[in-house]
Amino acid sequence: SRAGSWARFSFIARSAFRPSPQRLLPWRSKCGGAATAIKTCRATDCPDALTKTRLTRAERARTVKSRSLPPVAEDFLPIKGYDHIEFYVGNAKQAAHFYDKTIGFKPIGKAGLETGIRDRASYVMGQGNIRFVFSSAYSPDHELTRHRAMHGDGAKVIGITVKDAEAAIRETKKRGATVLQPATAVEDENGALVTGIIKYAGDTVFKFVDRSNYRGTFAPGFQPIEAHGSEQVGLAAIDHVVTNVYLGEMNFWVKWFEEVMGFSNLLAFTDKDISTEYSAL
Repeated sequence: SRAGSWARFSFIARSAFRPSPQRLLPWRSKCGGAATAIKTCRATDCPDALTKTRLTRAERARTVKSRSLPPVAEDFLPIKGYDHIEFYVGNAKQAAHFYDKTIGFKPIGKAGLETGIRDRASYVMGQGNIRFVFSSAYSPDHELTRHRAMHGDGAKVIGITVKDAEAAIRETKKRGATVLQPATAVEDENGALVTGIIKYAGDTVFKFVDRSNYRGTFAPGFQPIEAHGSEQVGLAAIDHVVTNVYLGEMNFWVKWFEEVMGFSNLLAFTDKDISTEYSAL
C-alpha cells in the first residue's frame, strides 16, 4: 500500500503478502509462472534482469505483524489509479462479447485493420471506473500469440494513471526499474497520449499513462463503438491485485515495490495463517 494515493497489491508464493486498503491497482493473468488475479468491487461497497532471492525456512514461516505507514518525505510516484488492464487472448471479439453479455461491460472502442492497426485487434470494455482491453494478434508469429501460447489468456499490461509519465519513468528507473519503453507521446486529432512501460514479474508490465492532454476514445488508433451493451451489474472499480510469485522471491518483490514504486508493507500472512488440512498459501 502507498500513502497519499490509491494502490494495493497482494503477493502470494507459499507465504503471502497482502497490504491493507490505502491505494489500489488490478489484474488476472498467468505471467511467467506468476499468476495474477483481478478483484473488483461493487458500487455499494467500494469508493474508487531479476535477481532471485532464496529465503530460509524460518524466514518463509515468519509472520510480519501489522504496522502503521512510516512517514513519507515525498511521493516520487503520484498514482491516480488504474487506467486499464490489457488482456492478451486468443479471440478478442469473443472475449469482449463475453464480458458484455455476462458481466455487463459496455463496448467503448476498437482498434484493428479498419483503424489502421495491422498486427492486432483490440476491444476496450468499461464499467464504472474499470477499463479492460482485450487484444488478439492477426499472425501466429507475434509477441501476443507467443505470450498466450506460454501462459494462456491473461493480463499482460497493468495501466496506471499518472500526472507525468516522463517523471514516472525517470523516478522508477533511478530506483532500479527496467525500462521497456521510455515516455512516448502518440498523437491524433484528439490530442497527445503519453505512456511509458517498465518490466514487472514474469512477462507482465506496468504502463504509466498520462491522459491530461488526450480527449479521444481510448488511445490513438482506436475508434468508438456505438453500442448500448448489456445491463451493468454494479461493478465500480478494481479493488486490488494479487500476484503469485515464484517460491523464494517474496522478499525480493516486496522490497521492489517499496524501493522502486514507493509502497509500504503493512501486513503479511504465512501458511500458519492461511491453510487447510491439505493445502496452504
